[in-house]
Amino acid sequence: MKKMILVLGLVVVIAGCRTKSSAQSNIVAKVGSYTITMGDLEQKVANMPPYTKQFYSTPQGKKQLLDDMVNRLLLVNAALQQGLDKKPDIKAKIKDATYDILSKAAVDSFMGRAITVTDKEIADYYTSHQTQFNTPELFHAKRIVIRTQKGAEQIYGKLRLKKMTFDNAVKAYSTDVPTRPSNGDIGFFTKDAFGSEVAKALSGLRPDGVTRPIRTTTGWAIYLLVEKRLPVSMNLEQVKNNIRRMLEQQKQGEAINNLEKKLRNKNKVIIYARF
Repeated sequence: MKKMILVLGLVVVIAGCRTKSSAQSNIVAKVGSYTITMGDLEQKVANMPPYTKQFYSTPQGKKQLLDDMVNRLLLVNAALQQGLDKKPDIKAKIKDATYDILSKAAVDSFMGRAITVTDKEIADYYTSHQTQFNTPELFHAKRIVIRTQKGAEQIYGKLRLKKMTFDNAVKAYSTDVPTRPSNGDIGFFTKDAFGSEVAKALSGLRPDGVTRPIRTTTGWAIYLLVEKRLPVSMNLEQVKNNIRRMLEQQKQGEAINNLEKKLRNKNKVIIYARF
């Protein structure tokens, strides 16, 4: 078993290359006792995702890929010459890589056909999970917190008369330590984040408008509305592809779980560890 793992591991490391005994036709490069054929190059390209395959299918891309394969093989040879493949930590990594490749191949083989998701399944999911595709009304605001109502009213008056900018008021007077370095910016939040009184006050403002002082647990707060975003509801066509990918991943996960259960029932498995 150990011998098999090591052999498989070395196959992983020098994948895409052939020994001198390989057919000499279509050889595009040699590195020591290994050769790289046009077939090796094309197989590499075929296994790439679509967004990279387009470039590596061109002459320039194939030249770059061949250079990468040669450099990789030079490094592999250097590692083998140093006996790095015999080191316990490297052998463990080779073993893990081999198991990963073989387990994926087993899943692909046993599952047989591709996972499919119907339009009806997509529509049903969209209907039953409507809230996932709705963005609520959002406020973006800044805040000043003052300890006393009298102090807050005085600052509110200066802001209303534009005798002071909101950012300068935050720097000079706000006791809200976490937001003071960002000029009181508290980012985007839903209408229920700071209570109904704050939401009601902000709803009646235009951008750059300020609220009257509002009582909080730490003092009196004045809010400046930076931006208001209306609720957004995405229709089925806008989210169809996202739902399809999500359901495909879900079905694939279920299929893999079923396969693993089937293999456990078919094979003798003994767990000795107790956690």
